[in-house]
Amino acid sequence: MKVCRGCKKEKEDFKFNLSDYIYKDGTRALRSHCNACRSAGARRWYSGHKEQAKASKQIYIEKNAEVVAKRRRRYTATHGEENRARAAKWYAENPERGKANAKIANHKRRARIAKVGGSFTKSNIRDLYATQGARCYYCSISIEDKYHIDHMNPISRSGSNWIDNICLACVRCNLSKHTKTAKEFMNV
Repeated sequence: MKVCRGCKKEKEDFKFNLSDYIYKDGTRALRSHCNACRSAGARRWYSGHKEQAKASKQIYIEKNAEVVAKRRRRYTATHGEENRARAAKWYAENPERGKANAKIANHKRRARIAKVGGSFTKSNIRDLYATQGARCYYCSISIEDKYHIDHMNPISRSGSNWIDNICLACVRCNLSKHTKTAKEFMNV
C-alpha cells in the first residue's frame, strides 16, 4: 500500500506506475502519484497546451513512422470490425461531413500515388469557398454545395496537391476540363 501525493488516499501498489528511479537492489520505485491523478493532471495540461501537444505528437509520428505504422496495423487487425461499425455509424449520422472527408482523402491518396506531394484541409476549402464567393472558378456560376475540388494543374500532369493549386469548380466545368490545365481550359 502507498499514499498518493495527489489525492492523499492510500491505494494498492498496482494503482501506481513504475518510476524511472532504480533502487540499489535493482528494483524500481513506484511513482508518487496514482494513475488516476496522473491522468487527471495530463488532461489539465493538455487542455492548456493543445497546440504544443499536437506539434509534439506530429514530431513523434514523423520520427517513429515505422513503429507507429506497426502499432496501427496491429490495432486495425484486432479492432477492424469494431472500427468499421463505428465509421459506418458516423457516416450515417454525418453524410455531408463524410462526403467532404472522402473528397479530401481521395485527393490525398491520388497525390501520394503520383508522388507529387501536398495536402489541404477542410478549413482550406472553406476559406477557398469564401474567397471565390461560392462561385465556380472557371464560369463564375453559383456552386452552393454542389462543387468539385479541382487541381488547376492536374495531378496527372505533375501538379501538386497544395491549396495554391486547388480551386472549386462546378461539376460541368470540372468534368469537361479533364486533364487540361486551368489556362488551357479557359482558352478553349
